[in-house]
Amino acid sequence: GLVQVLQRVAVAANEASSVDEALQIALDLICQYTGWPVGHVYLRHEDGHDVLCPTTLWHLEMPERFETFRAITEKTEFAVGLGLPGRVLASASATWILDVTKDADFPRAQLAKDIGIKGGFAFPIVVGGVVAAVMEFFSEEEAAPNPRLLAIMQVIGTQLGRVIERASADQALRRSQHTVTETKNFLDSVIENLPSMVFVKDAAHLRFVRFNKAGEELTGYSRADLLGKSDYDFFPQEQADFFVARDRDVLAS
Repeated sequence: GLVQVLQRVAVAANEASSVDEALQIALDLICQYTGWPVGHVYLRHEDGHDVLCPTTLWHLEMPERFETFRAITEKTEFAVGLGLPGRVLASASATWILDVTKDADFPRAQLAKDIGIKGGFAFPIVVGGVVAAVMEFFSEEEAAPNPRLLAIMQVIGTQLGRVIERASADQALRRSQHTVTETKNFLDSVIENLPSMVFVKDAAHLRFVRFNKAGEELTGYSRADLLGKSDYDFFPQEQADFFVARDRDVLAS
């Protein structure tokens, strides 16, 4: 029943390796349950505008039967309130059409005499309170509205929204980590190539953990000789005491 569809979509979507895979699984499972041969996904425009863009994610049981509809759909964007997807974008709620060929606001039916479909419904995928995508489904016959089906589809949309949200968060984290790495590499390069000596000590033991190329040239020591050593390995105790005391003052400030 519908509850089982809800559970299967939830499990499969959470186990999917990508957003596209999760959406495709949902398309296939919903079409399998309803017996409707056509399912498709629209995504909100990547710049955040209130426009839905067609994807190439489909469930088509008879591709040749619905080729005209597929071709028109993949060339059509929908603004708020326009067509079935636009209505869902405007209302953020599931919507049903008894017969798209008789619907005054179904542009794709007006572009072709026979697009192979009649009954249709669509529901939103919501992320952070905003419609991020719309899934639409169609049958070859007129179909009376099914409120319970629409209610379950609304819940599935919420589940898929969480999948998209997690994927977006993961992508943002990866971008952040990449930026940190790039910044560190840049700073490493700058420090290494500075004409003046640069060294770094660890805070716990005040031992040298880094020397740049100029540091090697100015001290006459290789990095292998310098790293892991302290001021006491290179200076008289009184002078080393002075350097260490100065470092501890800096750390305490």
